Amino acid sequence: MTRRKTFKMVEANRTIQGCLEDGARDIESLAKEMQEAADNIGEYQEGIMKHIAYEDAASALENANADLRDAFGTIQASEDISEHLDALVHYQYAWPYGKRPPARHHVLGQATAQLTAAAEELQRLLPKGYEPYKAANDILTAVDVLTGLQFPGMYG
Repeated sequence: MTRRKTFKMVEANRTIQGCLEDGARDIESLAKEMQEAADNIGEYQEGIMKHIAYEDAASALENANADLRDAFGTIQASEDISEHLDALVHYQYAWPYGKRPPARHHVLGQATAQLTAAAEELQRLLPKGYEPYKAANDILTAVDVLTGLQFPGMYG
């Protein structure tokens, strides 16, 4: 019996600016979702271990989101690179088949693919000592932290 594929690889093109904005928005949304889940579980005494798992995921996402926001601020403050933000980048990510909502790890995978593509292209386009180049490196560091993130719960 052949096992049915549950996800497909999607290829996309987007501007650097679009990738940065969409990736950050998805990570911020996941951070809020994890924090709300942790807060709800915290109301019940029997969910202490589950609460800790949700808190850890929320904390990792919130820390990465703060780092991303700082890096975006540096990039956007550099007016002389605005033409680079309109450059198209190519990326790919796994996405579920069907109409059901994507699992958290699929949303995170799409966000990290977008952020990685945008940051790597910025590093390719900019000189190494330049502040936006360093900010792009900060984005890649935040993505590295998120790459191994495990989501608790049934629909992680």
